[in-house]
Amino acid sequence: IFSGFIFLLKYLETKKINDLVWHILFFGCALFTKENGIVFPALCIMYIWFNSKNILKTDWFKFALGYFVFIIIWFFLRKGAIEGSTTDNSLSAAVSNFANNVPFIWQYISKAILPFNLSVMCMMEDANYVQVIIAILLIASAIYFSKQKRWSFILFGLAWFVIFLAPSFSARLVEGLEHRLYVPIIGFIIVAAETAWMKNLSIDHKKVWIAHAIYLLAF
Repeated sequence: IFSGFIFLLKYLETKKINDLVWHILFFGCALFTKENGIVFPALCIMYIWFNSKNILKTDWFKFALGYFVFIIIWFFLRKGAIEGSTTDNSLSAAVSNFANNVPFIWQYISKAILPFNLSVMCMMEDANYVQVIIAILLIASAIYFSKQKRWSFILFGLAWFVIFLAPSFSARLVEGLEHRLYVPIIGFIIVAAETAWMKNLSIDHKKVWIAHAIYLLAF
């Protein structure tokens, strides 16, 4: 996913076909590695729409064609792989699972910002809502008190976090698997990069590092 996104940025800057090919190939690798990769094109399109002004109709066609080729191959291979499965893979089952599992997002938000009480398989009952509220307030404060922030990047970062988590909620789960945060958490890093707290980090300003040093020592 990260390699694919890097080559997307390179292609938008250089318009070299090699960068586009690598972007599409890495998307294919991500998709065949884990099904959550299916949402990557949506995020790429969102990024282009918000942040790229020199995109051409031919570029949209190239992206769509590349994504379609890998998605159609993946679709038929997946269909053959799950054929005869005793698990209910219907759309109605996915929607029902999503409704049951989406409350886990509060735990994911809190542990992405304040990684306390970690466990491999956390249950819905384990949610610490005080920790959730503090985490959300930290995010909101960092954004609110930051000047010269780019809202398009902040919204993109939040979308990255939510969209990469969403497919996992459609699976039949009874616990929140914390390794599902590995890719979505980059969304919060994108958001953090737009805040003054991160922009003001400088090796020349020792005082800026005090809060961060305390934070790291706490863990």
